[in-house]
Amino acid sequence: MLSDTRVHQKDNNLTEAFNAGQGGELEAKYAIDGKESEVSTGDATIKATAKWDGDALVIDFRGPEEGRYFVRKLTLSADGKTMTINLKHSLPNGGMAEKIWVFEKQ
Repeated sequence: MLSDTRVHQKDNNLTEAFNAGQGGELEAKYAIDGKESEVSTGDATIKATAKWDGDALVIDFRGPEEGRYFVRKLTLSADGKTMTINLKHSLPNGGMAEKIWVFEKQ
């Protein structure tokens, strides 16, 4: 799912583009100061906040259904060549799942 992720930061703004599954691409833009942003997923709009937690960027998506969430924590290695994304998200049955991806700069 995240194999085609592109992340761009300029000043206090972050833009991400990634494969959203089923052939679609999602582009999300946020201010990385904790202010709420709206992100269109094509058929719905979700609320997102992005803020620094130490040296990690935490992006929190909520909705569109009540109780649904996706929280991603992005960290970059000291040499800038490896990005790790830790994703925690709700499941339709009320449970929670966690996934971790590690990307090497090409």
